[in-house]
Amino acid sequence: MPGRLPIRYTEVDNDSLSSDFDAAIEKAQLTAFGTGQTITLYTDNYLRWFHGDKELVPKTRLEVAKEVIKNTIVTTPSVDFGLAIFNMNYRDEGDRDGGRIVSGIKTMTEANKVSLLSTIENLPASTNTPLCETLYEAYRYFAGKGVYYGNDDSNYSNWYRANRPPRDTSIEDNGKYISPFKECQNRAYVVYITDGVPTVDQSANSKIKGLPGVSSSDKFVNTSPNFTSYLPALAGWMNTNDVNTNAAFPEMQSVTTFTIGFSDGADDAAPLLTKTAELGGGEYYSAKSATQLQAALSQVFSQILEVNASFTSPSIASNNFDRTQTFDSVYYAMFLPNKRPRWMGNLKKFRVTGGGEIVDKNGELAIGSDGNLKSSACSYWTSNSVCLSSSDGGDGNDVRTGGIAHVLKTGGNRTLYGNFGSGGGLESFTKSNASNVAGGDDALASYMKTDVDQLAKLFDWAKGIDVDDDNGNNSVVDKREDIIGDPLHSKPLAINFGTSSSPDIRVIMGTNHGFLHMFKDSGADVTESWAFMPYELLPNIKLMCQLGFTPSMVWIARQFLCNN
Repeated sequence: MPGRLPIRYTEVDNDSLSSDFDAAIEKAQLTAFGTGQTITLYTDNYLRWFHGDKELVPKTRLEVAKEVIKNTIVTTPSVDFGLAIFNMNYRDEGDRDGGRIVSGIKTMTEANKVSLLSTIENLPASTNTPLCETLYEAYRYFAGKGVYYGNDDSNYSNWYRANRPPRDTSIEDNGKYISPFKECQNRAYVVYITDGVPTVDQSANSKIKGLPGVSSSDKFVNTSPNFTSYLPALAGWMNTNDVNTNAAFPEMQSVTTFTIGFSDGADDAAPLLTKTAELGGGEYYSAKSATQLQAALSQVFSQILEVNASFTSPSIASNNFDRTQTFDSVYYAMFLPNKRPRWMGNLKKFRVTGGGEIVDKNGELAIGSDGNLKSSACSYWTSNSVCLSSSDGGDGNDVRTGGIAHVLKTGGNRTLYGNFGSGGGLESFTKSNASNVAGGDDALASYMKTDVDQLAKLFDWAKGIDVDDDNGNNSVVDKREDIIGDPLHSKPLAINFGTSSSPDIRVIMGTNHGFLHMFKDSGADVTESWAFMPYELLPNIKLMCQLGFTPSMVWIARQFLCNN
């Protein structure tokens, strides 16, 4: 403008004073639009562009990551997510260190999911990269310890506003975190997504070195660029130690860490992220695009949710005639997690010896040193041929092999009931009987939220028929692989309906496919006595049938997941 000199930038470097940085930022802001009279100039190139075909504007790395992460959350209904992000972590060590948990691990109700997606959408990008300090804050959350870095963010100059979004105080009690292990099983998972090496990330080192048994040799030393990180040491410690020593939770509770380097800028961090994942019990993935990032997350989930089997509490048949004694059979209900709503389940039998050991049908120990069923264990109802066909010679921890599921898949007709009779009495589980309750096929289709011509297919699916050829063998009349649903919320109940000398053991188990099953244990063999689904659960069949069985895939992008 006439009579005024142009505003010059102030030059600064890493050795400049904080006041010089602030002055440089303020001067730079004086060159922004809106600081003078607005004049619009058009070039011929601009006018041709404005009136011509538009090209898509490339998305930033943050926009791509947000989109992929939100898509992952929406398409993974079986997982409870949480989210942690970085504080500003600027300008020096001790300034706005670490990160904060902006969404604790919560059941993914529709309201919680919408809130989390909104938080992700509004994440800022103006922070440094305190990888180690933020994982240390996550450790304190899992351990139920006091908030440490969660309240360290603060405003800077006039261009950074702190705590946007704010930390999640609903997961705190008087300044201490409420450990998510109160709701989760004994292992949780961290998935770290970063686009670069750590910066200004040394403040947690002394705290990490003070953890009991942590190995300083597990630290990472990089030469170009030059930095040292205790991130692998912390991840390794969380993987192999009890992070939550609260006496109310006597079993060891550990955390597995996966890492993903996103974009070309993360190549320098690859050695650090690789070592972190290796010691943390997970894997490192490199992703340069949205497609690769989505694929990496899917592979991570496959490993997490298909850690072969998860179990409900085992059940032992009691002696109805002498309550001080029990029979020696023990029943394990198990399920295979899946990114879809349909989870496969199974029920297997083992034996308890006089010494309290659990053994398989061959008398071999069935439980490994990690407390899980051995892959080499052959359960009682599983034929030797089935066990020998597996690579480890057993079916023990494989939900998809052996047990009652194999019996049903290879057996004949089943006895299925519904409360379709007069006054809610039991009748055969058929479309016609259900239609009588609803008042006709049209009314039943409306009740089950489907079309009339789909009713027969849905009832066949519920009976265990592979109506959509999920197994790809070109048959739609054979049995489904997931013929038994997951017993996630049901502990098997074993009852003796016989006598002490002539037992008649029946095992009752419910599944999330909607059936309550009764099985007859004949020793080396088992049969299904009956299964029952109430009329009230019929509307669920369509959703489970449509969202097929795909054995699959947690805290994401500076964020965690607890598989509940």
